[in-house]
Amino acid sequence: MSVIDEMPQFGPDVSLKVDITSGSMTLLTGSKLNNYTNYSLSTPDIIGGIWKNGSRCGTVVINSSTGALTMTGLAVSASDTVEFRFRVGRPLSLPWFHRFTLTRSMFFTVAAGNSQITFDSSNNPMPVPTFNFGFGWTTGNNLKLGVLVSAKDGATQNMTGYVRLYGTCPKQESPLDIDLNNTSTAQTVTSTFTKSDMDRDCEIELYLKSGTVTTRQEESVRIGFEIKELIDAWPSGFPTGAQIGQTKVAGGLKHTRLV
Repeated sequence: MSVIDEMPQFGPDVSLKVDITSGSMTLLTGSKLNNYTNYSLSTPDIIGGIWKNGSRCGTVVINSSTGALTMTGLAVSASDTVEFRFRVGRPLSLPWFHRFTLTRSMFFTVAAGNSQITFDSSNNPMPVPTFNFGFGWTTGNNLKLGVLVSAKDGATQNMTGYVRLYGTCPKQESPLDIDLNNTSTAQTVTSTFTKSDMDRDCEIELYLKSGTVTTRQEESVRIGFEIKELIDAWPSGFPTGAQIGQTKVAGGLKHTRLV
């Protein structure tokens, strides 16, 4: 039986209404951060940025009281690729003493003429699958990641898991193609690096696209480990012993520590 220790960690979830008129891109009234976790919006805990053709070109302003989203108008042209990116970095609860980085991005290509594009729970939505995951050093001192899916939330793409070691050139990375239709089998990946290779830091990541079309959302969950001695041993009975569970809250994800 699991005991729920409410971390919790919430990923960014936004309603974004983009308007392009006469070559100027702005946000319409109704664009808002859904602040389930009470992010500090005046510090802020969460940052919104805008990329055009791969280069950062602007900032999304988040109202510290209401969560409303605004931006200074940006010039765009037909066929420009645009990304709105929202990212929150938070410390991970004890006993791991590491960090979460949670990112949600909205992508589209600018059409000719005037247009409006909406990203929310009904328009171009981001699936949020339900699953438990575990991680830790194996008996051979490799870092292992495992995922057991409960529900795919309408996802059409597989999720990808990664274990990575930084501080080497190139960085060592092992991917896992996670079939979200598989709700009966734990899916795992084991790193090529070992505990003794970890000089600086390593991480695990779970990454999902809402689709492959140009108008889509993407979500990334990254957990960075800075002290190798504080990474748990791999739960040998996995999925029994899974450390973290992901569930859906409205259109956003919630991570809860499972003990």
